Amino acid sequence: MTVTYEAWANDPLGWSHFLLALIGLASGPLIFLWRKGDSRHKIAGYVYVLSMGTTNVSALLIYDLTKSFNLFHFFAVFSLIVLAFAFVAIRKFIVSGSAKYLHMHAHTMVWSWFGLVMAAIAEVVTRLFDGLLLGGSGWWPFLVFLALTMAGGSWLIKNLTHRFVPEYADDRACFRLKHC
Repeated sequence: MTVTYEAWANDPLGWSHFLLALIGLASGPLIFLWRKGDSRHKIAGYVYVLSMGTTNVSALLIYDLTKSFNLFHFFAVFSLIVLAFAFVAIRKFIVSGSAKYLHMHAHTMVWSWFGLVMAAIAEVVTRLFDGLLLGGSGWWPFLVFLALTMAGGSWLIKNLTHRFVPEYADDRACFRLKHC
């Protein structure tokens, strides 16, 4: 199978959408791996939020696949809502010091990145295997695959987030003043 770049983007909007999504895919793991609350984490977080926000807005402007609002557009709107919750949660944590907001921030950011990974998988399938989805039954195996992947991701997110967030949630001064 020969893959051309036209399979990924046909115009500047498509290219910017693609490149911004790649920035989000790359910055997400840095956010998870770096120390929470320090300047690197915050900068990577802002890069992620800006790249994801613009990726989602550009997704809402692209109609090449079905010529109408589709599942990808729905998930772009949903992703914007998740990003907003994550941003509001960390602001509420900084003001209140309540660990519940830090946990909410962590969960929503991880879900945001995992959703981006799922979108990348969906894009690969729709761009490279478009014949699979054009038939009436092609969507069902794809949706089952996505559902199973989401279930596995949900389990990982629940277990990993609870494992890493508590060390930061207990010390508000450490997080705000960065002296720990």
